[in-house]
Amino acid sequence: MTNMQRLVLVLALLFAVLLGILLATSLLGNNGGSSTPTLPPSPSVSAPPSSSAAASASLAPSASAVPSSSPSPTPTATPGPAATIQFVQLALDATTDPGGTTRTIAFTAQSGPVSVNLKTESGGNSVVCLLANGKQLSCQTGVSGTLSAASGSKSVNYQVTLRGSGGATPVVGVSITFPAAKPKVTVTNARFDGTANPAYNGLQVVTTPRAKGYYHVTADWGGHPFLYEVDLIEQGGPGLKTVQSTTGSTNVSQGFAVAPPNAWMIVIKNNETGFGITGLTATFTWP
Repeated sequence: MTNMQRLVLVLALLFAVLLGILLATSLLGNNGGSSTPTLPPSPSVSAPPSSSAAASASLAPSASAVPSSSPSPTPTATPGPAATIQFVQLALDATTDPGGTTRTIAFTAQSGPVSVNLKTESGGNSVVCLLANGKQLSCQTGVSGTLSAASGSKSVNYQVTLRGSGGATPVVGVSITFPAAKPKVTVTNARFDGTANPAYNGLQVVTTPRAKGYYHVTADWGGHPFLYEVDLIEQGGPGLKTVQSTTGSTNVSQGFAVAPPNAWMIVIKNNETGFGITGLTATFTWP
């Protein structure tokens, strides 16, 4: 064997030895170590909430909830200035009279107190009632009395009805006080019978102006034309105006300049004899 062959053989043996050592080292590293393989962590399981916790959670306010605001109180209406109208020597029909009618006085009041005062001049008891927006508030029977009401509303339609009690045909004075910036009062089923029946011939109405302005009356007495007269009389003062028609008419519309502090009376009457019961409707306005 040559020297070269011997060197190759030695190198082959050394390579075999080194390969064996590497294989042994690799096996010991994988199987013979003391370290324990790490397991992946188990997923955590949350315990269900207790019943008290669930209740607390359900009662807790939502973050998106918006607290409700309390409704604003309705503002109280401001009472209107007081106005007063007085019907003087108003003759009423008896309740038992089948041809008679109930006198009705209508007006609109602002917020505030309303008062109706009745005083009989002659003829027995009267039945007087006060209604608001068609609903009866109170009634009285007698020779005198007062009916009252009060409202917080901005506008209430009132009616006063008057009739003689039983067979009585009283003559009364009626005074009404109510709050109104522009007072307007309408009376229906009054009488315009003529000079042959003076107790039932027209109206006498007194008001007191709160400022300078016009005291106005409009009236209608049906389809038969009559000569009429309208008088304006200052109470406690010299003021006096008279308007007399020269031709027959079925209605009138007349205005008069007035001023405080005195009250003023308007008298409207039929200057003809008349021919029996004649109905009269009249409206009065004043400053």
